[in-house]
Order: sequence, then structure tokens, then C-alpha cells
Amino acid sequence: MKKILLIISGFFIFFSFLSSVSVFASCSYDGDIKSSIDGCFSNSKLVKAEGNLKTDENGFQEQIIDWTNRVAFYLGIAAVFAIVLSGAQLALSTGHDEKIRLAKTTFIWSIAGFLLIIFAATIITVIVRLFYSI
Repeated sequence: MKKILLIISGFFIFFSFLSSVSVFASCSYDGDIKSSIDGCFSNSKLVKAEGNLKTDENGFQEQIIDWTNRVAFYLGIAAVFAIVLSGAQLALSTGHDEKIRLAKTTFIWSIAGFLLIIFAATIITVIVRLFYSI
């Protein structure tokens, strides 16, 4: 059971990485390095190309927060799935003490994991926002 949940959560995390991949700068070489570098950062999320190269504070901050929210979302789905699964185990235990104990343990750890996911995502978001507000 734990292997199945681990595999499912691994797929969610893997596909969240694939869906959050973005290009920070698109570059092409035109034979002149100066025009290539200027064109490289003109549509960038991290660097603005007007005048001096200055970092865009919200670009990387929003990428971190977006990635954190995606991972928390998929892990939250896995935790809710584990809660439902433990409820089904409890309903199908048919009075066997060992199965009831296993279902209760799964339920408790699923709730603890769900709360940990929520608190971790919140703490990461607060730290990133505080770091960029300095």
C-alpha cells in the first residue's frame, strides 16, 4: 500500500515539474554578440533589458511560489487519496483488529501528512515573500 502511494505521489511530483518548466530567456545568435545578448533578455522573466540589466524581483519569487503551490497541490491530492483509502480499509476490515489498527494508523499519518503539506507550503511562501521584501 505504501509503495503504491509512493509511486502515485512520485508521478504527481514528476509531472508537476514538467508542467512548471518555463523558459526564462529565449536567445538567438545573429553574428553580433551585443545584439544577441540584448535580444536574449528582451522577453525575459528575470531580467529587464531597458538601460542597465536589473533583476525583476517578482519573476523568480513567483516561480518559487508557483512551484511550491503545485507540489503542495499534488501532494495534497495524494494525502486526500490516502485518507479515503484508509476509510475504505476501515469499512472493509470486517472486525479484524489488525486491519482496524492498520486503517487507523494510515488515517492518522495521512492527516498528519496533509497538515504538514499545508504548513510547509505556507512557511515557504512566507519566507520567500519576506526575503524579497527586504
